[in-house]
Amino acid sequence: MIISKEDYIPDKIVVSVIGPIELKLSGSTKRQEGGARDRMRQKAKEMGANAIINYECYTYLGLWLENKKSRYKGTAVIVEDIGTFWKGKECPHCGRRVRTGEKFCGSCGTELFWKGKICSQCGKRVWLGDSFCVSCGTKL
Repeated sequence: MIISKEDYIPDKIVVSVIGPIELKLSGSTKRQEGGARDRMRQKAKEMGANAIINYECYTYLGLWLENKKSRYKGTAVIVEDIGTFWKGKECPHCGRRVRTGEKFCGSCGTELFWKGKICSQCGKRVWLGDSFCVSCGTKL
């Protein structure tokens, strides 16, 4: 689980924002701060996130001056490596870049996944909508 004080993580891209995450504790020690981070990680994991961005910790005095309180907050998100995020192909209909695993183009709605079409010349898989094999150039 990645935790960042910024709204970005180097070499990663935020794919989905799940929601805010917050934790309040009494006292403020280094040991509690480490435990708070672990609890924040656990909460984010339960929400389905793999990272927390905009992580902040506020320490303030309670009603009685000797009572310190800490508030931890951040945003639970799902991130992917920039390299694998765009490792897919292009839509055969409109040319928009699509991510690996997408079944339909987000721009034109064309079906993207392989449906069993195989080139008769070289035996390679061919995307739905292709008129020619991209490996050998044979007309399909």
